[in-house]
Amino acid sequence: CAKACPTDSIQFGPYEELVERAKGRVAELHRRGQTDAYLYGAGDEPGEELAGGLGAFFLLSDPPERFGLPAQAESPIQENVVPATLAAVGAGVLAAAGVAAAFLLPGGHSR
Repeated sequence: CAKACPTDSIQFGPYEELVERAKGRVAELHRRGQTDAYLYGAGDEPGEELAGGLGAFFLLSDPPERFGLPAQAESPIQENVVPATLAAVGAGVLAAAGVAAAFLLPGGHSR
C-alpha cells in the first residue's frame, strides 16, 4: 500500500520522525485554513506514545467514527494484558497440578 499510494498517505520509518512529520503536516493544514485537521490517537506530551503504543496514528479532519475508528484510540494490547496474564498463570498452575497428581496419586507412577 505504501509504495502504491501516490499521495504518500501511508508512511513507515522511525516513530519519532513520523510523529514530527505528521505534526508538521497538521500545522501546514492549519496555516492553509483547514483548522479541523488533527492527529487521531496523538499524545499531548513530548515522547508520549500515540494511542498508548498502538504503533499507528492518523491525520484526520473528520470524526474518527466516519472512518470506522473508535472515538478514543486505544491499544488492544492494553485491554488484553491482565486477562492474558491471568490465563497464562492459570494454565501453568493447572499443568503443575496435573504433573503433581500424576506422581502423587496411587497408580499414577509405575516403576
